[in-house]
Amino acid sequence: MAKITKKLYRSSTNRVFFGVCGGLAEYFDVDPTLVRVIFIILSFFSGLGIALYIALLILMPINKPSEFENKAKDFAFEIKERSEEFFQKMQKEFKSKKRKKKK
Repeated sequence: MAKITKKLYRSSTNRVFFGVCGGLAEYFDVDPTLVRVIFIILSFFSGLGIALYIALLILMPINKPSEFENKAKDFAFEIKERSEEFFQKMQKEFKSKKRKKKK
């Protein structure tokens, strides 16, 4: 039976600045907000959080999204655009019917 090894990468999908906290959260399977809060607390009380974040930023490679993730993002973007277009058309239609009723 082959062992599945996890690798530590900066997240390409769950990122606020550079994906360090998101990558740690994915690796340890915890909520990324928890990791971010820990870094903020370490930064305020000892300054260690900033130094650790910069060190991890330099040492951790970025996890490039897979072809599937790229296609999923493109698909989601297309759905968003089409739904916005549909919503705008419906608003125009509703406004035009409302104007016709007033006359």
